[in-house]
Amino acid sequence: LKMNRKGEDGSIKEPIKLRFKQLKDGNQSIYLDCYVNGIREYKFLNLYLRQDTSRENKMWNKEQLRLANAIKAQYIIDIQNREFGFKDRNRTRKLNFLTYCEDMAADLYTVSKLLGHSNIRTTQIYAKIVDESKRKAVNLIPKL
Repeated sequence: LKMNRKGEDGSIKEPIKLRFKQLKDGNQSIYLDCYVNGIREYKFLNLYLRQDTSRENKMWNKEQLRLANAIKAQYIIDIQNREFGFKDRNRTRKLNFLTYCEDMAADLYTVSKLLGHSNIRTTQIYAKIVDESKRKAVNLIPKL
């Protein structure tokens, strides 16, 4: 991984950039443009920006961009881990990421692909663990 690549202006180039594709309905699709070790790959996130015609749409767009940036950061961490030979077996990190995605209302299929699961059932197991943890936390709150 060449994380220290520098642009003409001396700034460090990112291996992954958020990009936007204009759709026919006026909305934009968010995707990642990944350029690592000389290989370019595009990862479509199933996240969309709506036209800024209302406050609701602006809030939607803000959340979609926050989720897209979290996904981008996760990919960069995964790239660095592979580069340095770390095997990702950290279940807690995956659970935290899944919780964040659920809070941002990402669909389970997208989350499954982002976690690298080949089968959506694996993601459903993680989601069940997260739901169970939330229930336990709520039950710890004293009744008023």
